[in-house]
Amino acid sequence: MSGEGNSNTETKLISCGRHGEAREPAFVCEHLLHGTGRGFCFDRADDDPHPDAWCKACERLRIDNGGDWTEALTKQVNIQPVCDSCYQEIKERNIALIQ
Repeated sequence: MSGEGNSNTETKLISCGRHGEAREPAFVCEHLLHGTGRGFCFDRADDDPHPDAWCKACERLRIDNGGDWTEALTKQVNIQPVCDSCYQEIKERNIALIQ
């Protein structure tokens, strides 16, 4: 989803109000950022320890629109950068669907 590779050796940092500075931000849909029990989807082939992630509703939207993350879809689901610690909290909070 983030889609922008960085060919130089410079490492991007993200500043988190709760956890301070972190290297290489992770990217999640806004539903995961603010939600609980929304499901937690990601590309299982991605070997990044914090791969881009999205909720079940965004997964349905992706599939309904051909299965690829386009720039328009990425904007529509309002992808947000988060630090690695926030990513873990978001994952734990959303991984189990509420029944």
